[in-house]
Amino acid sequence: TRMPAQAMILPGALAVQAVTPDNRLSNSLNFTVRPAPQITSIDPSSSRQDSPAITMTVNGANFLASSVVTFNGVNLPTTFVDAGRLTVQVNATLLETAGSAQVVVVNPIGSRSNAASFGIASSLVLSAINPSNVDAAGPEFVMTLSGSAFQAGASVTIGGTSVPATFVSGNQLTARVPASVIAQPGSFEVVVTNPNGQRSNPVTFVVRAAPRITSVNPNVL
Repeated sequence: TRMPAQAMILPGALAVQAVTPDNRLSNSLNFTVRPAPQITSIDPSSSRQDSPAITMTVNGANFLASSVVTFNGVNLPTTFVDAGRLTVQVNATLLETAGSAQVVVVNPIGSRSNAASFGIASSLVLSAINPSNVDAAGPEFVMTLSGSAFQAGASVTIGGTSVPATFVSGNQLTARVPASVIAQPGSFEVVVTNPNGQRSNPVTFVVRAAPRITSVNPNVL
């Protein structure tokens, strides 16, 4: 016998009876619909990209000994602590890509919890640029970029324009900024991209309007 989904929307006890071909009813037995699992928090709720495996605690309600935690749809080794807490191992391979992952608890009959968001922060960080501002229409110059997780072959863009970059170390790059990039005043985002496609946070670079003299007084001697 198939139990229709609409019969299991709300938790509680359902009376189950059999009906014979001549419409006689059997005795009834109770079928229990358990409440769906709920997640109230996860700890930790974030990690850095490419970090080693972590142990996560999932807090909530209506967990079962056979509940399974999924991480972006991947089943994780799950340990039942009690009806309000589970612990899981999150493999390092699941932390390789920056972004947001969805953590969900699934009970044996397929009831699913709400999703909790787990943040994976990029390990590639651009913390500072020097200089951070120049006057418009100036000459070509070299910018120093400081941060972490830079790789050999990393590229640099300023306002979306690629500029020649030199790898110094995992914490430093230099970039040659042509005069054409600073021809006009404005604010531009500086971004580092590693060869594997990983992008840093942007840092603002300001090109100031060059000073102008409008008049001198007196203008003769």
